[in-house]
Amino acid sequence: MELFYALRPNIDLKGKRLILDGDEFHHLVRVLRKKTGDRIHVTDGCGLHLDVLVAAIGKHALEGDILSERTEPSPRTKVTVALSLLKSPQRFEFFLEKATELGISGIIPMITARTVAQPAEERAAKKLVRWRNIVLSAARQSRRCYLPHISEPLSFVAVTALEGFESRFIPYELSSQPLSDRTFSGGNVLFLIGGRGWIYH
Repeated sequence: MELFYALRPNIDLKGKRLILDGDEFHHLVRVLRKKTGDRIHVTDGCGLHLDVLVAAIGKHALEGDILSERTEPSPRTKVTVALSLLKSPQRFEFFLEKATELGISGIIPMITARTVAQPAEERAAKKLVRWRNIVLSAARQSRRCYLPHISEPLSFVAVTALEGFESRFIPYELSSQPLSDRTFSGGNVLFLIGGRGWIYH
């Protein structure tokens, strides 16, 4: 069974009630044809897992009764990947999908000196909405109670200045230090990945 996402303000734990709207409502009602009396699983994307009974279906939103709740433990190891925007949008979107399914905690679209695809500010905002929808769909399919955070595009310099990471790595095919020698357990790790020769420019 798929896991659906509700905004935290739409979840009333005291009243044992929640509301699902937007894309989640559309997918539940228009695509999966859920009906009153069906049971679904819902999360807020921050670890809360709810067993919900569909109580009412309106034109634009669904109301549900919360039957039970639990909090999933946060992953001990958090991996964030900063990936240079790719020339092919489809390849970048494929990365978003698979990275989410693999359990990545954060994704940073990165702009380097050799990044070909550098969207204007207005287009970047639209792309960010699309990217977040792709991440949401992949998280729903893989039943992730922790939704990966995808940031707005950042420059390589801005990414290297980010704080909060115990370890930072730039994979390099000619490196003499294989990652298999490293341990990431319990840490907050950042990987920066770009195209050929990007680290020298």
